[in-house]
Amino acid sequence: MNKKNGKTIYYNDGRIVLVEDNDLYLIVQGLVYRIGSHGYEPCTYLIREGMINTTIHNAFTSETILSLARDNNTCKAITGTVYDLGRMCRMLAFASSFADCSIDYVEGKMAIERLKELGATSSETAVELAMTGIDYIPSAMSHSKRLNERMMKTPDGKVYVRIMLGRTNR
Repeated sequence: MNKKNGKTIYYNDGRIVLVEDNDLYLIVQGLVYRIGSHGYEPCTYLIREGMINTTIHNAFTSETILSLARDNNTCKAITGTVYDLGRMCRMLAFASSFADCSIDYVEGKMAIERLKELGATSSETAVELAMTGIDYIPSAMSHSKRLNERMMKTPDGKVYVRIMLGRTNR
């Protein structure tokens, strides 16, 4: 935590900043999002220029995120994934490129990106699931016929991303 000009900076990795200035803000590569929420599901909103840019369903309330930042604790998503502040900020930043999604979709897409980074693109190069940062394979990432990238599991329990050429995400 760092105080500057009356603002509290909770996280700053050079690309992503989480700051409190009356409201909670996430800054991703210069784009400023106010973090809002709806407690019913709960949904997390990333609001840019007064309009909801991203809705993450079944995620966190802004109060939960602020508490996580202030208390330097962890919290658990409905998916079972445990978030510390850095992981939370990276997930929110990643989600900012989507308009409307669920937390399991975001976690799954992040896991697919990790698998590609690791070179796990076939059953021969599959890795342990733990290396993806998640504890399960979201069904939206393994069963959707609309996706050109799917998480697959080998008979020995390892995972890889199957890239289906000639398809485009809809």
